[in-house]
Amino acid sequence: MAVRVDQIPELAASGKIKSLESMNEQALRLHPGGTITDSDLDNHFNGYEYGVELRDASGAEWDVTFDAATGQVLSNKQDN
Repeated sequence: MAVRVDQIPELAASGKIKSLESMNEQALRLHPGGTITDSDLDNHFNGYEYGVELRDASGAEWDVTFDAATGQVLSNKQDN
């Protein structure tokens, strides 16, 4: 279930999740020169996950999923 964007700062301030900005920055470190096209936060039965979609410097599209609490990369897949 998607979390409303206005709830993200409160969750981050409480320490339950990392900030959206930090996850976007981490995705860009994985794909230097890229551009973020979409980001969202979902609440799953096992916790919160950030989904970041981006286009890398060569134009390839990527979907990166992070554990929102730890920042650990859960998946980093090229979007076909």
